[in-house]
Amino acid sequence: MSLQFLKAGTADAVSLMCISKKAFDSDVEVGAKGAGGPPGYATLSFHTKMARMNCLYKLVDDYKIVGGALLFLIIRSLDMWKFGAMEILFIMKNGGIQNELFKHK
Repeated sequence: MSLQFLKAGTADAVSLMCISKKAFDSDVEVGAKGAGGPPGYATLSFHTKMARMNCLYKLVDDYKIVGGALLFLIIRSLDMWKFGAMEILFIMKNGGIQNELFKHK
C-alpha cells in the first residue's frame, strides 16, 4: 500500500461523490440503521463546492482514489483544522487506511 493524502480538485469530485455514497450507504452492514449520510454526501454540487473551498482531500493508493476526507481550517494562525468526515471504499475498510491517514499532518 502506497497511501497518499492529497488535496482534491473539482475534477476529483465525481469519484469522491461515488465513494462517499458507497461508504455511507454500506454502513448498514456494520450496524447503521439505514443507508444514508450527512447532507450532501451523495451530491456532485456538495463535493465540487468542498473542492473549491479547499476542504476536500483524496486518499490515493497506487494512483487510484480509494477514499476522501473533509478538513476545515478553524484558526489559520494556529494551523488548527477540524476533521469533517472520511469515506473509504468498502473493499479497503479494515485495511489500516484510517490509521495511516491520521499519521499524516
